[in-house]
Amino acid sequence: MVLVIVLGINFQPNNAPVPPGYIKDIGQAYNDNRGFGWVREDSLGNTTPTPLDTQLNTRDRNQSGIDQRLNRLIHMQYPANSSGTAVKIPAAWEYALSNGSYNVSASVGDAGNLVDSKHQINIEGRAAISAFVATATKKFTAVTQIVNVTGGKLTIDAKGGTNTKLNYIAIAKGNRPSVRTSNPTDSQTNLSPNISITADLNLPNSGIAVNTLSASTIKLIDSSTNTQVDANYNTSGGGDVIVVSPINHLKNNIKYLLQITDGVRDSNGAAFLPYSISFTTGTLGKGKSNIAFKANLITECTCQTLHHTIDWA
Repeated sequence: MVLVIVLGINFQPNNAPVPPGYIKDIGQAYNDNRGFGWVREDSLGNTTPTPLDTQLNTRDRNQSGIDQRLNRLIHMQYPANSSGTAVKIPAAWEYALSNGSYNVSASVGDAGNLVDSKHQINIEGRAAISAFVATATKKFTAVTQIVNVTGGKLTIDAKGGTNTKLNYIAIAKGNRPSVRTSNPTDSQTNLSPNISITADLNLPNSGIAVNTLSASTIKLIDSSTNTQVDANYNTSGGGDVIVVSPINHLKNNIKYLLQITDGVRDSNGAAFLPYSISFTTGTLGKGKSNIAFKANLITECTCQTLHHTIDWA
């Protein structure tokens, strides 16, 4: 998942390359000078949460063909009964942020072969990712949620999860519509070539403008030829989802890239935050098809102007 971001944080070992448009978090304890870092999860109710150094919990799986952001992770709840060298105190992450409304994106998962987690991400105390259990073909999930920061810090915890592994966080303006989640998810594999792609939307202003859904604003790219796939573009009766339906079956065993650009608008004319995922097909009749979706209409949102943006293409 990709947003036009004002801030992107990749959780990774100190010596791993930093993805473009991101800064690294290597698990250091929170301090006011840096303005972000880790605290004990069980201290979040305190006036000043207790800083916690979790540098031992970062990993770089270094798998080929995987987005750099997804190859890296930090254990938020390293298993207490594990023999590994790590910090086994559950941790939460905080970032000093002016009060206001933000699109906050979070990705969890593990590029390795371990599927031993029940991933949970709560943003400002509200569940964003709930009990995600990875499979061999669906190792990651990501969600963008519009949240209101009121205490001068953005707080992300994993209460309710088991061995949650956080890949990255991205933060953007909260007054722009965005994709909350999509099916398929980023880097999902073995999907049926007979697939439609759905995107569940955050709509802080109004429904989607149907006349902005087209081949020029939404692109499905065949990575083997770098050509755009012919597709139909639609929404629901309420204008609260995006559906991309290829006119012909996709090819077997090919990686595809979906790009939703800021040419997509809501009915008030507000531009969507650009969004991008990749996925790989399996063989027709053997892959997994999609898909159910749920809309997330936001009826009220107080937003704050941000003074610096990074255009992440």
